[in-house]
Amino acid sequence: MPRLFRLHTVPGRIRTLTAFAVVALLGLFAVTGVALLQARAGLRAVGNDEGPAMDAGSNLYLALSDMDAQVTNVLLTGRENDWLCEPEQVGAQLTRPGGETCDRAQPRVYYEIRREDASRAALQAAELAGDDLVQLGTVLNVLDGLHQYDQRVQAAMEIARQTEHPVGVPPQAAVERYRAATMLMTEDLLPKAYNLSLAHAARVNAIYQDRRAATVSGRTWVLGTGLLAVGLLAILQIYLAGR
Repeated sequence: MPRLFRLHTVPGRIRTLTAFAVVALLGLFAVTGVALLQARAGLRAVGNDEGPAMDAGSNLYLALSDMDAQVTNVLLTGRENDWLCEPEQVGAQLTRPGGETCDRAQPRVYYEIRREDASRAALQAAELAGDDLVQLGTVLNVLDGLHQYDQRVQAAMEIARQTEHPVGVPPQAAVERYRAATMLMTEDLLPKAYNLSLAHAARVNAIYQDRRAATVSGRTWVLGTGLLAVGLLAILQIYLAGR
């Protein structure tokens, strides 16, 4: 081995330069592979893990907020009549099994849609929580609170439906039930949903900053090893051309 790399001979110098160039090229490939793996891991963490979890938390917060707004529309417009009936025909007028008709008011329909959206977003957040028991407990508390909120809201709508009242002035008993539901929403459900989304957003930002620093460092290493490999190859070619 020492004879192959004797620098006082032309073949030894060629072998030495070639060996250094090969090592530099192998180092370039290795550094490039590590940099790509780091970038891919960062994209996977943001795109498949924390990113969807942040979206689920945001969707949960928006759905909960819209639910409360739709309940207000239902009570103020006086369109609380007959939601829990089995439809037998498609259209604005739906028929009960006994032949009586019932109307599906748009605010009531929107409330039910947003409630389903909130439940779906909460289940998605629970699925994405994984082994994080704190976040999983928060999501379960939100689901339990959502059930309590819906019960209070349904009770308020039922009281308003059974009581004669002018439009825009719901009965006091319905107002009290709605106030209790709104207090649960504003003081418990919305803060928990906001904190859940905020925690995921902080994780996304931390992962992004960490992976960005790793990517910049990897790019610097790739550039350095690439210049070194090119320089060694150029020196080898110049030496071969001269000799």
